Amino acid sequence: MRSTAVPSVLGAALVAGCCVVGLAASAGRSQSLQQPLFSADANLVRVDVSVLDKQGVSVRGLTAKDFTLAEDGHTQSIQTFAAVDVPAADPHAAAWTRTAAPDVQDNQEPGAHRIVVLVMDDAMVPFDQQMVVSAKAIAKSAIDQLGPQDLAAVVFTRDNRHAQEFTHDRARLQSAVESFSSGGYDPTGVTTNPTLFFDSVNTLRRVAETLEALPDRRKAVLWVSVGIPFSIEELSDPASPMHALYEQWKKAIDAARRANVNVYSVDPSGLEGISFYVMNHMDWSRFPSNYSRDDFANERGRRHREFLLAMAENTGGHAFINSNEFTSKVTQIFTETGSFYLLGYVPTNAKADGRLRKIQVKVTRPGVTVHARMNYYAPDPPGTKVAPDPISPATAAIAGLVPRSDLPITLTAALFGVVGAREQPVAISLGIAPSSAGATDDVTAAINVFTFDGVLTQTVRVSAQPRSARQSGADQQLVAEVALAPGRYQVRAAVTNSTSGKTGSVYADLDVPDVTKDPLTLSGVVLSTTPEAAATPADALAALLPVVPVTARTFTPVDHVGAFLRLYQGGTQPLAPITVTTRIVSDQDVAAFTATETIAPEQFTATTRAVDHQLVLPLAKLAPGEYLLTFEATLGKTIVRRDVRFRVR
Repeated sequence: MRSTAVPSVLGAALVAGCCVVGLAASAGRSQSLQQPLFSADANLVRVDVSVLDKQGVSVRGLTAKDFTLAEDGHTQSIQTFAAVDVPAADPHAAAWTRTAAPDVQDNQEPGAHRIVVLVMDDAMVPFDQQMVVSAKAIAKSAIDQLGPQDLAAVVFTRDNRHAQEFTHDRARLQSAVESFSSGGYDPTGVTTNPTLFFDSVNTLRRVAETLEALPDRRKAVLWVSVGIPFSIEELSDPASPMHALYEQWKKAIDAARRANVNVYSVDPSGLEGISFYVMNHMDWSRFPSNYSRDDFANERGRRHREFLLAMAENTGGHAFINSNEFTSKVTQIFTETGSFYLLGYVPTNAKADGRLRKIQVKVTRPGVTVHARMNYYAPDPPGTKVAPDPISPATAAIAGLVPRSDLPITLTAALFGVVGAREQPVAISLGIAPSSAGATDDVTAAINVFTFDGVLTQTVRVSAQPRSARQSGADQQLVAEVALAPGRYQVRAAVTNSTSGKTGSVYADLDVPDVTKDPLTLSGVVLSTTPEAAATPADALAALLPVVPVTARTFTPVDHVGAFLRLYQGGTQPLAPITVTTRIVSDQDVAAFTATETIAPEQFTATTRAVDHQLVLPLAKLAPGEYLLTFEATLGKTIVRRDVRFRVR
């Protein structure tokens, strides 16, 4: 099966020229982190440097004077320098602060966080159940170790129907990883399709090219793969029948160099590796009786390992091979990428000759280990023709990375279905701060809804109403209703102020369940305020909701905030009682509010098989901090829940 388009390739389709991949940003998070700034010089070579002590702990507090950097043996002047520490999760905070995804997305992302891409190589991992299990375990371990502000994506090299674009939502990342399955590669060489090799390498290249949009952040690619059965030395021979693969590998390395991306190769084939697989699956009857099976299998395994090593060493990462224990390896990756130094220099050798140049970084501090990429390719000479891909490559895995943030906006999308309807209504609300809208309120929003296989299904345009028609000082809530069939979607919105010229964009993942068939479904949860926020257009959601949804998730003890949701009983069984438990838990895992009630069958509307449920948040009784509001409904063995994160200041 060829690669299937993932929705990230749709970034260019956004209005206002915004190319985004969404950031499910946590409401009310700290904005104190400063993104390191670097020269825009096109010739600047950027190098991530991790410095570890003998215990493997990151060494902090170094300055530019502590480093020496050489290219091809010639000392270079370090022109840009930044020390970056990625925020770690609070070990004393409740587990939900790391796992519960916010229901509101925004486009204001702090700079000092990791960008992590899990490249699951389903083109190259063979049909081996243990390797598949190990590959999933590696990726899930990485997801478990993500920091609170890390942004991650899951990409496949062959079949991207279940890929996950950049998000903080660990549940979505885990779901994408769980869909991983082995590809068509056969290490015995009987049915191998060389297209798979190009799919694997070209996916890494496209990931790196996409990450170039973020030149000054720590970027790690975890390539979960058994590698490719060729050494770089043999591929580099122009007479090699696979020399075209070498050219694609060079492009991938060059893209990683430009984007300052570290590739960490993690081999799921374990301690015995591909060699063991070949020994047990090869049809040895095709070989002479005196043929050395060990030599053949070991040589095949060696080539796989060499390719993994070459990919990592040439991008400043590591290759973790010959091991059945993966958690400590993933931990090492996150240790190295959690505290690092960004060095930038303009090479004294200004020739654009396309040649490989060696980089050597040293630190004056004794007893430390330095990890940095060892080399890079200089730009090709002017006029060099770029050969097209020799084989149709895998579909671009990701395109665009961060939303446009010039105009701060927030977004929430919540299902409010109708039993029996083919398409389900979804309420969308965009929040725009008054200071962002400008004096004339000349603001227009375009809301696009895409399926996850790349089909644009809905486009809605909304213009702001005059300031006099809404509350002074309150966020504008641009609202719209769309109807969607059950499935998986992305809502992408772009907002433009034609007076100031500022533009903002944001997106949200959305799952639309089948409220007609599912025995129990909860709508999304919307929050509303009293006095009620003004919506634009004023009546856009009037037929769907009794309240105006707001995207604010930070409140004061004197605010009056309500939570609203709807419960549905689908199917054809008689209506039954439903138990609803509501909880509010602090970020220290202390229960601040708990209530349980039973909703009787007669409370449901007979025709719609739905009932509304509301709660006034007890803000006056909550201390400052972050909280998780949970609604959990139970019908027999079916349990469904909805979470909302909010903050009290």
